[in-house]
Amino acid sequence: MYSDTIANGAGGLNLSLSRTQDGSNFVDLLVVHRAIHDESTRPDDLNRAVLDAVPLVRDCNSAEDLGAVLGAQLPQLDFEAILGFGLRGDNRAQVRYILARLTAYVQQAMDQENIIERYLAEERAWHIEHLFPDHPDRHPDLTPRQFRAIRNRIGGLGLLSAPDNTSVRDLPYEKKITWYRRHNALLAVLSPGYQQRNPALRKFAQPRLEKLMHDFGSSPSLQEVVETRGRLFHALAQHIWNPEKLGLAIPNPTQDDKPDAPLTGVPQLTCDLVHDRGCWCRSAGFDL
Repeated sequence: MYSDTIANGAGGLNLSLSRTQDGSNFVDLLVVHRAIHDESTRPDDLNRAVLDAVPLVRDCNSAEDLGAVLGAQLPQLDFEAILGFGLRGDNRAQVRYILARLTAYVQQAMDQENIIERYLAEERAWHIEHLFPDHPDRHPDLTPRQFRAIRNRIGGLGLLSAPDNTSVRDLPYEKKITWYRRHNALLAVLSPGYQQRNPALRKFAQPRLEKLMHDFGSSPSLQEVVETRGRLFHALAQHIWNPEKLGLAIPNPTQDDKPDAPLTGVPQLTCDLVHDRGCWCRSAGFDL
């Protein structure tokens, strides 16, 4: 695996854990950034970025050195691309992985169990859920092509267990959101009244997310929901994959590299190679 390659490129037992973690975070960030920009995450296409870093990490004498070396190998980060990112013919694994990371982060922020391993388990017990059923005739303001393009963006998607996804797949939006109330917070918040009755969610959303993380009533426009939730996911992605929090120093950080302020005090969820099942992006189905 690529993070093993980075870890093996450096000597010194005192840095072995840091190298493994920073290497995992580097690969994770690289894969996610390439995915949202619709770039290939195939091993052959990742080889150059990873292998170019190997001789450089051999000269690292501290965790700070390693973070600087790996950070310098990253592309200029631009998470605004997530606004247009969504399902297409060959990227279901990437979409599912990113939804799982976003969902798990919010669940942990709500003091709920972090079940990222279940979201990404090999048996695929969790499915990608479309907030709006595949009925373009219910959206006469859009052409069928426009409807499907907007519906498939990440802001129009969520993560739901397989049996529930099957049960609600064809329900209209106003009935789906009632069902969502019993599920993860990123979906449950779409149910009117859920936020008012959930102080943990209100605390998490304020002040940066309160205009993005809310319900839209029972009959919102498809565009409004997808665009607003896309901005919500952009804000969450900036925090989850903020290189500074991942121990990766960017030479000339942009706004996306360094958000204005942390969203909450939630511990950073990292792509932890120490976990006995290996890095999350591999368990998600990426060909790494």
